[in-house]
Amino acid sequence: MTKIRRTDLALVLIMVLTLGVQATMKVPANLFLFLNSMCAELPDAVWQNLTQLGDTLVLLCCMAPLLWLRPAWIYGLIAAIPLGSFLSLFFKNAFNAPRPGDVLSLSDFHAIAPVLSGSSFPSGHTITAFAFSAVIWMSLRQEEPGAFKRCVQTGALLLAAGIGLSRIAMGVHWPQDVLAGACMGWLAGLSGVMLVEKYQAFWQAGFTKWAALFLLVISACYLAVRSPPTEVVVNAAMASVLVAALFQAARLLVNRRHLKRPGV
Repeated sequence: MTKIRRTDLALVLIMVLTLGVQATMKVPANLFLFLNSMCAELPDAVWQNLTQLGDTLVLLCCMAPLLWLRPAWIYGLIAAIPLGSFLSLFFKNAFNAPRPGDVLSLSDFHAIAPVLSGSSFPSGHTITAFAFSAVIWMSLRQEEPGAFKRCVQTGALLLAAGIGLSRIAMGVHWPQDVLAGACMGWLAGLSGVMLVEKYQAFWQAGFTKWAALFLLVISACYLAVRSPPTEVVVNAAMASVLVAALFQAARLLVNRRHLKRPGV
């Protein structure tokens, strides 16, 4: 059973501190401008693709093949959505904080995405990214130490950090938005893992995997309608769902043929 550790409590403290900073409306413009200019050294496409992974539907669809390899990871992220969404919507509405484009001149920083206005705090994409990272990190806590565990945990954390940084690179969030989003996302991921562990009978039921696959297919269809056909990450997400659906169809076909064999 996953237990809350000191590092998890430390994230709560960091989140409280960022809320305090946000409440005083101290906009860290200098830090934002420094990070934004550093990120501008890389091609815009890098940050555009990274930031798309912070979309909950895109990330879930990219994880579709894991439905048969590590289903607890997908279930954990799905179970993290309620708390993550609540924290994001509550604080966005509570503060309605200005975004960089509301405060700074567009000539002062590098903006990749269309300029957004208001509801800056916290970063919703970062919440999703760190919820994903927390689910993977904590799901692997119980496993024996090894190269696979270290690589996957480190990779998930680096990916989440890259997604959070992409929001600054895109010019749509302040550093404190990303920091708060990381803390909130980690807590949401922790809640997701704990919910999956507490209600194992539900998550391990036969219909759950079918329901998750159906959700992923619907999400992929929505992405196909919503997104331009040139978005690489979105196309990869839809392809992942297609692979998962075809794999399940192949399994059903094999099982049916096996049952039809004489003497089986």
